[in-house]
Amino acid sequence: MELDVFNKALTEQIEKLSNQDWAVGLCTTSPAGGKEMNYFSYPKKHPSGLSYLHLVLRDSDTAIKILHDQRFSKASIFVDVEKKNPDFSSQVIIDKLGQKPYHPIEPNALTVNALMAQILKHNLQKKLLIIGSGLIAQALCFRLSACHENFYWTALEERKGTANMHRLFPMQHADNNVIGEFDIVVNCVPVAGIFDVKTWITSNGLFIDSSGVSLPELATMTCSKMRLDVGSEQLAYVFETLHQEKRNRTFGRGEFAGFNVCSGGCIGNAGDIVVDDFRNPSFVIGIADGTGGFKERHAVSFDDFHAALNR
Repeated sequence: MELDVFNKALTEQIEKLSNQDWAVGLCTTSPAGGKEMNYFSYPKKHPSGLSYLHLVLRDSDTAIKILHDQRFSKASIFVDVEKKNPDFSSQVIIDKLGQKPYHPIEPNALTVNALMAQILKHNLQKKLLIIGSGLIAQALCFRLSACHENFYWTALEERKGTANMHRLFPMQHADNNVIGEFDIVVNCVPVAGIFDVKTWITSNGLFIDSSGVSLPELATMTCSKMRLDVGSEQLAYVFETLHQEKRNRTFGRGEFAGFNVCSGGCIGNAGDIVVDDFRNPSFVIGIADGTGGFKERHAVSFDDFHAALNR
């Protein structure tokens, strides 16, 4: 999208969101395949009222120009920290943010999570093919190797990253000998016309595209087809990150009602009562042993625990 058109569309969305609880993701994608950048989809809204606007930007300069807009001052900022676009540096953006708080986000990792969720909804004995040699394909193969025995991978020999995948994932290439063999095919290649995917999948199989490109062969494929949408994963991650930030305020060690207490996850001293919130505990998890473990484990309310000690 041309920058002036992008800015106009972005301005319209900011004006709608400026008085709400909202977050913005300054993100990018791999330029492989000449993919269009400087775009965003509609803001995703969480039931809590939080809205998230995910921007896919061409370079760091565009992200920095956006940050200069004071209307972003009320938004929670998320910065894409994955290294996939040489023109987009998360560190440059973070440096420009200065003391303004931000949160990291990894869109590719969220994409892999979404692909795994789709694959694992099906029987693990389904025959699966992953197409591509990029970061998403490599990460997906690594995840699958831990839980899926019946999958294959293929990519062009000359593609960057292929050598590593041969070393890490020594699977046979899909060729004409496997026509109509696969129940699930996942495409991670951002260029059309590279693979004859139509001939590899069963007629009642599932084709999942995570590349974001238009594939002409999809028009005539008779199997089930889906374009992966990770908007819900992005929104869930943003909400959980901001929610966790609030929960972290309950983390620490102190004194409450005459007891030495520490939050779960905090390594307290021997004898400390491990609770859900050291500032205002409502639940007792156990008694700390001082070395990161428990002398005793409990699962009671703090009031009941307190009352039992005073009997």
